[in-house]
Amino acid sequence: MLLSQQIEELHLPHAEAAVAKYILEQGSQLKGMSTRKIASKAYTTPATLVRLGQRLGFEGWTDFFTAFLEEREYLERHFNKIDANCPFSKLDNQTTIANKIATLHMESIQDTMALLNYDELYKAVDCLLKSKNIYLVGVSVSLDCTWLFKRNMQRIGKNVILESNQGELFFSLFSATENDCAIIVSYSGTTKRVVDAMSILNKQNVPTILITGLGNNDIKEGSVTTNG
Repeated sequence: MLLSQQIEELHLPHAEAAVAKYILEQGSQLKGMSTRKIASKAYTTPATLVRLGQRLGFEGWTDFFTAFLEEREYLERHFNKIDANCPFSKLDNQTTIANKIATLHMESIQDTMALLNYDELYKAVDCLLKSKNIYLVGVSVSLDCTWLFKRNMQRIGKNVILESNQGELFFSLFSATENDCAIIVSYSGTTKRVVDAMSILNKQNVPTILITGLGNNDIKEGSVTTNG
């Protein structure tokens, strides 16, 4: 989950709520401002800022503020042409709709490229090359995307195990070993099926590659690499 979303969902004391409201409104414009200056603008004290950072799982304000600015600057740089959640309206004609969808796909590719960590990508490739079996885990649309990957990997001689039935999936994962690897595809990282699958994989010491969305979620911890 994004930090901005975590902040919005917290039930905060009055002083911390004032800080939260102020930083969400200002976003990346806060870059370069001191802790004391931000506290003054939010009509509170630096100690309140520290408590807010700690409430969100950071050591203090500085660690939180750095992560918050990185997230906001990233979000402000991407998807600035098309609203990914609602890319067209009922008033758009077919030509406009087609062009907006094309633009959204191009922005999605650029967005993905901006997120790639090549050191982590090399680790993932090495994991796949060394593995005896590759287990794929996904739900709904994410599961659909994995079928093409399975076919492509089989063409180069890699054994890929993909189960659409939940019971069969868990049964197959209990057979996985540290000589295999698994790929979990989940944008939210919170779906019970993938969380349970990650738990099984961890117990089996199976190296796991996680493809997920930006922000913290339930299954990031323990994965070999995280991209998304």
